[in-house]
Amino acid sequence: MKVMKDKIEINGEWYVKVVPTVIEEEEIELDVTESKSRIYEAPNHTYEAYLVWNENIKEYYPGVSITVTNKRTKEVDEWDNPLWMENVVKGVEKCFTEYKSKADKAYFIRVLKDLQKVKWLE
Repeated sequence: MKVMKDKIEINGEWYVKVVPTVIEEEEIELDVTESKSRIYEAPNHTYEAYLVWNENIKEYYPGVSITVTNKRTKEVDEWDNPLWMENVVKGVEKCFTEYKSKADKAYFIRVLKDLQKVKWLE
């Protein structure tokens, strides 16, 4: 093994010494939003329901939001209208045309009923 300034030979290969660059960190104030979520797995979709924390009043904002991911197409939708969700649970058919499959509708309604049970949805 031969050593030269900032270079080293190992098994006939020369390597150059690399000095890591130290990056000075600036003081950056992060704007952090806290939330809590419930994730539901269904055969064709994943539902992530979440509430966002309001730091000013020390409670969660009213109204749950749901991120819906189609497992086959990877398409993602964001649903955040609690009145619409309540009407879906009540069976107002014109409010619910997103799913063609009865099974997909049933899973989503079950998710909404669970959210009502835990008081995230009226």
